[in-house]
Amino acid sequence: MVEDRSAVRELVRETLAPCGYKILEAADGKQGLEVCRSHGEPIDLVITDLIMPGLNGKEFADLVKQRHKNTEVLYMSGYGGDALAGIQPENEAALLQKPFSPEAL
Repeated sequence: MVEDRSAVRELVRETLAPCGYKILEAADGKQGLEVCRSHGEPIDLVITDLIMPGLNGKEFADLVKQRHKNTEVLYMSGYGGDALAGIQPENEAALLQKPFSPEAL
């Protein structure tokens, strides 16, 4: 999971960890790439904010998918419309609009 806001990372962790998910966390795309490189196992799912400092979520996910071909991606964003131009996911179902509830996640 890559998200620059600690409160959102905490919500995701507290929602998914009790369900048995092993969660790797990073505060930005650069740190996320380091975490992925040091993790020796396949990565099944990337949950990433779309708009972050440095690498945006789409760039980050594309780099992870080069190494882990079968990785699925769930994007999160508190922005819409023009702010997402050029980085919006191809599949609308892959975008979780912030704020969201644990149930929506």
